[in-house]
Amino acid sequence: MGILRMAENIVERAPDLPFDPGMRSGILALAYLHKAMAIGVMTTFFERAPVATNPDELAVFLSRDSALAVAIANLDNALAIIAATPPSTAFNTSVKGSRLDLINTIRAYRARYLLFRGDYADAITAANSVSISVASYFSYDATGSNPIFASLVQGNPTYAARDNLGYPLVEAGDARIAFFLTPNAATSLPSGIPIDRTAGFFTTATSPIPVYRPGEMALIRAEAHIRLGNLAAAVTEINTIRTKTAASDAVGIGANRPAYSGAVTTAALLEEVYRQRAAELYMSGLRLEDQRRLGRPAPPASMVERNRVYWPYPDQERNNNPNTPPNPPA
Repeated sequence: MGILRMAENIVERAPDLPFDPGMRSGILALAYLHKAMAIGVMTTFFERAPVATNPDELAVFLSRDSALAVAIANLDNALAIIAATPPSTAFNTSVKGSRLDLINTIRAYRARYLLFRGDYADAITAANSVSISVASYFSYDATGSNPIFASLVQGNPTYAARDNLGYPLVEAGDARIAFFLTPNAATSLPSGIPIDRTAGFFTTATSPIPVYRPGEMALIRAEAHIRLGNLAAAVTEINTIRTKTAASDAVGIGANRPAYSGAVTTAALLEEVYRQRAAELYMSGLRLEDQRRLGRPAPPASMVERNRVYWPYPDQERNNNPNTPPNPPA
């Protein structure tokens, strides 16, 4: 909610500040992007989510479908602003930073949320608009360190990554296992679960993290094609990811696997999409959303892949806002 409020403040106040048009358009587009991202994160973990803050009013919780529609509208606003007035060189160098590709990031998140909302044809179109040859990163330095490195590697971490990317469908020989994890013989306490050290984008305090991973676009198209009944097209997109090498990927992720040889049915291909998303998008915060959407085993019947379907709402929110919905059963 803090990020959402900060983004709202920028949207409200930037038009009145003495910026040149190119600086103002860039700042507004970036704020709309962060508004959309904040809403999207809340829909990933909660059954209902607020989409606006107001110090004088209690937050209202919308359905995930409605909240995602608001997130997409914010991304549409960002694209319209950039189209009308391209961001200035000063914005790109002194505000945005050199490693964040703003327009491709906006387009990528728009494709993601269209897929989550079930707008499959539009999701394909949106994914096609993203340049997969371009990388877009969150950058870190001595004053703001890589958060995954800080929480899973540095100091005395409380959490650790499970072996084999932490899911039962991982394919032996998938090169993404070695990209993201450094094997060791450690186990977690007290459960004794085998754990590894994180690698990939999380090796140092200043390692940049992709804002999105270009391979996600092919997997968005694959799933959308399956939902629309275009199974052959889905297999083509899946093979784009299965056979991709690290050298051919803008952020250096490659599976190095043979082409798909399984059944060409809706159920089998959705399982393969999950297999590829779980590896390609490892530690990107999307797995819980993917598990629900793609029908993976869930509690209370199964705790193998996850122990929640949705998170409970924070006590602080419930104690201060009677609009807070009831907690989900799991």
